Amino acid sequence: MHQQRVCLVINPRDGQNLAKLTGIMTVFAAAGWHTDICLKEYGGHTMELATEAARKGYDIVIGYGGDGH
Repeated sequence: MHQQRVCLVINPRDGQNLAKLTGIMTVFAAAGWHTDICLKEYGGHTMELATEAARKGYDIVIGYGGDGH
């Protein structure tokens, strides 16, 4: 059976969002999902990471966090 996989593309710039990360990971784990995290490092990097995750066959790619810009 295929285990569902989620990739969280995170902008670590906003520490408040990172504080909620454990809860998010717990919810996915409880649902039986494998979760990987990618960290954005520069402008435009989020799209690169999300595109690569989609190419790798993740079931869901989620952009999370940021500074509002």
